[in-house]
Amino acid sequence: MKNKLLVLLLAGFMLAPGLAQARRLQNMTETSDLCRRIDNVIEFCKPNKTWDIQKVTGNRSLGRQKSFEIEQNRSGPDATCSIYDTRFRRDVFKTAVDYGKRMEQVYRDNGMTEVQGTAKVINGRNAYIVKGYMPDRGLMYKILHLRNTNTLFDIECSSDRKDFNRVDSVEFDQLFNTFKILTETTP
Repeated sequence: MKNKLLVLLLAGFMLAPGLAQARRLQNMTETSDLCRRIDNVIEFCKPNKTWDIQKVTGNRSLGRQKSFEIEQNRSGPDATCSIYDTRFRRDVFKTAVDYGKRMEQVYRDNGMTEVQGTAKVINGRNAYIVKGYMPDRGLMYKILHLRNTNTLFDIECSSDRKDFNRVDSVEFDQLFNTFKILTETTP
């Protein structure tokens, strides 16, 4: 399963009714050539015009809902970034940093190596970025964790190691730095 990294933590969500429920980001509007707004809740910009955005349907993984996928078109393996959103009770994780730090161990438990976490402020909001390598897939991951009052947003980016080190890690950071949460409550 492509997105098994969150299984341990999210399995706990599923066992505790009302703790988390998948929500579907629905409507994307174009605000410029590169920038998009989703449901007037979150906004971001592609690193450049080689990236495409597509809505994903029917991809649900234990309380998380993949809503949109951003993919780079090039020869060879494509780099991809998936946007997930999960609603939860306010007392589950106080900050995105708390969640990100807990996720570091979950990623390790699921076979990720070279795991590094970094707290960061993006557009005035605390965020947490986890980077690591999944040897069974041959992919490097960089995952941004953001939250508003009741929704956690995971932006999970991956590419093969060679491209990650050469160009993708920088473009993932460019993408992450544009994410802006526009409202504290998610419908």
